[in-house]
Amino acid sequence: MSKCVFILIIAASAIYPQWFAQNPGTFNTFKSVYFVNENTGFIAGYDNVLKTTNSGEVWNSNVLQGIHNSLIFVNSTTGFICSDNGKIFKTTDAGISWNELTSGTTNNLMRVTFLNENTGMAVGFKRTILKTTNSGLSWTSIISNLDTINFLGCRFISENKYIVTGTSSTIYLSTNSGASWNASSLGYVNPLWAPEFINENTGWISGCCGIFIKTTNAGLSWSPDVYLTLGNTVYTMQFINSTTGYLCGDGGILYRTTSGGNSWDSTVTGTNQILYSVFMVNQNTGWAVGNGTILKTTNGGGTGFPIGVKIISTVSPENFRLYQNYPNPFNPETKIKFDVNKQSRVKLILYDILGNETAILIDEDLKAGSYSYSLNLSGFSTGVYFYKLLAEGYSDVKKLILIK
Repeated sequence: MSKCVFILIIAASAIYPQWFAQNPGTFNTFKSVYFVNENTGFIAGYDNVLKTTNSGEVWNSNVLQGIHNSLIFVNSTTGFICSDNGKIFKTTDAGISWNELTSGTTNNLMRVTFLNENTGMAVGFKRTILKTTNSGLSWTSIISNLDTINFLGCRFISENKYIVTGTSSTIYLSTNSGASWNASSLGYVNPLWAPEFINENTGWISGCCGIFIKTTNAGLSWSPDVYLTLGNTVYTMQFINSTTGYLCGDGGILYRTTSGGNSWDSTVTGTNQILYSVFMVNQNTGWAVGNGTILKTTNGGGTGFPIGVKIISTVSPENFRLYQNYPNPFNPETKIKFDVNKQSRVKLILYDILGNETAILIDEDLKAGSYSYSLNLSGFSTGVYFYKLLAEGYSDVKKLILIK
């Protein structure tokens, strides 16, 4: 009997959260994380900058007043931070000291990025785009006609091609190093936070409400928009190669793709705090930071759960209801249907045979309607699992059986 229990525990341990909380020694809002190698990394947030030289076992705090929104290093010793009120800071001694640079603006700066050690760009509120070609010694505004558009993200696509994103689903593209810009919009109010490019042609953008689009022609056209989450904003996205990428945002979401963004799964973070930034040093090791939270993984986030909640009817059902998954038994994918009879906070939770909470599949405000959730357990062992629906005083549990 004890041998059987041991086997079950081993099987269950493979699906526990694989992002582990680290102790920063301070409770703060952390907005951006960047590692120069597996051991040495930095985190910027409210009024301080953290540094580790032992892969996060110990974090040392350096007081730096301000609300710091974005952090990047161009080599092992030289890094930049952009902050509210137009502040830009630079270090040349691996974060021992940070010196404020002259930015020429007092607008909040939301993102900083560099093409190489000399050429960088920072963007912010009131359509602010700043550029440096001398490693931050001076910054020049490369856009005019200020209006109410706030820029939130930026990226160098190549030496001459730049992209900037912002409020009102705004996308600005330059093909001449910022001398001129082509402006477009998806036509939504959604802010676009996170542009990411893996090469000169292939890139992605995500933002408010989980909106996600992809380009394969350097931003000349974009795929039809899809929504990876229902209402949660995605703040940062990082691709480590042409197929594998990560994004994070509201509610502790941390999604991963291994198909170039064609499909995503949800890794288990164990938190519902906002995650503002994720940084992977390779396919296994990475960090995510947010409200008082620093998470680390050493196995790429472990086994994930494909995101797949779809509304199949907007007709208001008479009652909340959880249906038996179909097919059941299954291998490896099944669908879970449920009804929501009024707008509610809905949670769908997966448990293992021992009754341990394995993952929160859904934790969203859903409108009245009928929904279907696609669950894929390709990385799991044969066995019995349970799923539970919670909504407005309603609770129901059903059993599902995975057979391989």
